Amino acid sequence: MFLFINPEKCTGCGLCELACSFQHENIFAPSLARISVLRRYKQGVFIPINCAQCEDPICETTCPLGAISRNLETGALEVNDDKCQGCKMCLLVCPLGGMGFNKKKVIAIKCDFCGGEPECIKFCPTGALEIIEDEQMVRIKKKKSLKRMAEVLASLAE
Repeated sequence: MFLFINPEKCTGCGLCELACSFQHENIFAPSLARISVLRRYKQGVFIPINCAQCEDPICETTCPLGAISRNLETGALEVNDDKCQGCKMCLLVCPLGGMGFNKKKVIAIKCDFCGGEPECIKFCPTGALEIIEDEQMVRIKKKKSLKRMAEVLASLAE
């Protein structure tokens, strides 16, 4: 599974952050969400940022205590709260900013797909978030690449 984010549909409402934090921490606190929305109000740009669930996750291999592992049922990388000692190595090495940190519990946090039914998707009013399979992602990428190629070719023809 893959959490597909379409920033063109995101309005920056933050409902995904609220749903996530409530699901995991039983409190509406965006700072405790496993998803965060990068907001650039002047430009009108809103980009949800989340764990990409990498095939070869550097967060998992970097963790000195083995606190990050893949859930074989959901395919999500998960942080074992009992093993995590809050060293933040995973935060430092994640190239996409997909890791977070719970200061109160002193542990790393990241998306775990809510056990297979992500709350962020349920509460996204614009459909900017959805779960897709790897094959769907390949088709989406190819379609975007072809569209961009057509735009480049059209601009060359002018």
